[in-house]
Amino acid sequence: MDWYHSFEDMVFVYPRGQKMDGGVDGGFAWTSKYGSVGCSVIGWAEQFGFDFVKDGHTDGINEKGLAAHLLDLKKRVTV
Repeated sequence: MDWYHSFEDMVFVYPRGQKMDGGVDGGFAWTSKYGSVGCSVIGWAEQFGFDFVKDGHTDGINEKGLAAHLLDLKKRVTV
């Protein structure tokens, strides 16, 4: 990510067939069909109360090329 500070990113690798849940008790669960790699900023976000286990990734891509990314476009004004 192209930011002015470190997010203490962590990289996670998930194999095919990984049992997943949405991090929500009693919620959605599945077994992954494809392997994937994801990045998380939880190391940085924990200071704001985010939970390592329940809060998700900011970017990821699976082995077939499906990708998802978090984008934040805030206008920064310098005076």
